Amino acid sequence: MHLAIFAKYWTPGEAKTRLAKTLGPRAASRLARAFLKTTISRLATVNATRYLVVSPDSSRRAFEHIARGRFQVALQRTGALGERLQHWFESRFTAGATRVVVLGADSPDVPLEYVKRAFAELQHYQAVIGPARDGGYYLLGLRDRMLPLFEGIDWGTPAVFQQTLDRLRTSLADYSVLPEWYDVDTVNDLSLLCRNLATAKDDESCRGLLCTIRRVTSGWH
Repeated sequence: MHLAIFAKYWTPGEAKTRLAKTLGPRAASRLARAFLKTTISRLATVNATRYLVVSPDSSRRAFEHIARGRFQVALQRTGALGERLQHWFESRFTAGATRVVVLGADSPDVPLEYVKRAFAELQHYQAVIGPARDGGYYLLGLRDRMLPLFEGIDWGTPAVFQQTLDRLRTSLADYSVLPEWYDVDTVNDLSLLCRNLATAKDDESCRGLLCTIRRVTSGWH
């Protein structure tokens, strides 16, 4: 089982740009880094071969510092998101993996049971997908082989999840759909995240993230 987090460096002005419009680029950058740290800490408990797949190449040391040996750091291929995802899945299957699951770092409080369920579902299905509330997906998993899921997708739009389902159906692949979750892209998403984190009493990483969010946004009204 191979688990990967896809992440890009939290450069101010380039990270979490929709949050940056309201909070400012430096605050958005700090939040992007905090989301990634929390995602790493929480997913480090999943029993799988774990990778942090990063961009750009020059940021590798910064990611290695955050990973702290819990994830192997690998570099993303250049190109559009679909090309990068396809290359990663292909490389894992070539390396002998039979179940491969990929997430981003925009859903730091995604229930761990959903991730573990994804691997379990891949014992019975060729693909598993976790729909996001904005029309994308927060998780994608494949078993044994590539499927034609990444070409012709309108990345970054509300059509991504439905277009990917259409590709799955066209390829006659059997698949499983996980419960819906959300990405944190806007201040409304951030408010929802804070409410959820406030009830995650048994998760130290979530409590730490909530403290960071409150500190970073303390001057924002």
